[in-house]
Amino acid sequence: MCALNISEPSKKENIIVIGLPGSGKTRVIQSLPSTFSQTVVEMPSASNRVDLLSDVQVWCVIDIRSFFYLPQDAWLESELKKMVQQADGIVFSFVEGASLEIQMAWSKWVTAHADGVPIVRWLNQMFPKEWAGFPCLKRGGRKIHRVAPLHLQAFHFELGRISLEHLLFGLDSSKQNLGMKLLRVTGVLNTLEYSNLVAIEGSALRWDTFAAVPNAVAGALTIQGIGLERTWLEELVQAAKV
Repeated sequence: MCALNISEPSKKENIIVIGLPGSGKTRVIQSLPSTFSQTVVEMPSASNRVDLLSDVQVWCVIDIRSFFYLPQDAWLESELKKMVQQADGIVFSFVEGASLEIQMAWSKWVTAHADGVPIVRWLNQMFPKEWAGFPCLKRGGRKIHRVAPLHLQAFHFELGRISLEHLLFGLDSSKQNLGMKLLRVTGVLNTLEYSNLVAIEGSALRWDTFAAVPNAVAGALTIQGIGLERTWLEELVQAAKV
């Protein structure tokens, strides 16, 4: 895939978007300028290994608001290394929420593991106005073997009122102290701490909570990850109920 010039004939080429769960892949795709007439596909979290031809471009999205917490996140770092090493371009997402220190850490990390791969910064959920896509990379017509995406388990819970503090503490302890591979937590909750409904959006490297959108339906929580034990998660959720 080459960046299209408006004066060029219209043509369709694929863009494959990859990244850790919760990195912003869907939003990045939705924010692409209208000048992109290519087919853009987010790599699903569960699919077969794919072999992509050399004229297909792969973008890796990295949420740079948080960095790895080592050694607990060593396996996550290993997964992201595989992704950036197959990428033709890297999108730094949620730049507005990242400190300069963490931005520098991510820049150094990419240089160490994918030196020469171009980077674009996605600021305030928008690409730079002058940006027209990543440059073409000449691969000599060879076939590129891509690493399969992560295969995630998903557990769904119906909840009444809960203590948000207890829920987040339990999730964080499970990840940091027990080494559980929690990668995505989403839901809208009725909490002890707030009068309004709270949306939770946990990703591979962080937990975020914010006021839910008007008319949101509360009571559903989805936890995704690898090698998870449903019994433990049920106990964790039960302990947060009030």
